[in-house]
Amino acid sequence: GRYIKVGRHVTCWLQVVLSNKGSSSGHVRIQGFPYAASNLDSTDEAAAGVSAYWSALASAATPGGYMQKGTTKLILINNNSATVSPSLGHGVLTNTSGFYYQVCYNTLAVS
Repeated sequence: GRYIKVGRHVTCWLQVVLSNKGSSSGHVRIQGFPYAASNLDSTDEAAAGVSAYWSALASAATPGGYMQKGTTKLILINNNSATVSPSLGHGVLTNTSGFYYQVCYNTLAVS
């Protein structure tokens, strides 16, 4: 992946391709972003993750995401209107799932 930071605004681009999804369960998260997302607001301060491309998912999902406040974690969500829960669970992944994401968020760090 790569990123650009201007002031408090961070934009990241990344590609994730699995070779083995393992035996995890629960919500899918991608962590290790270059700066922690701001936690000053009671909402997720305009933090958005958009997946322009995805492949090899186990079910019909439309991936999206948001940065978890105060962390370097992108929480993946399912934007498919037919789903009950907005989270993207590990059950949606296969051993060869792949994503391209663009993530924009604010951070506390100015420098």
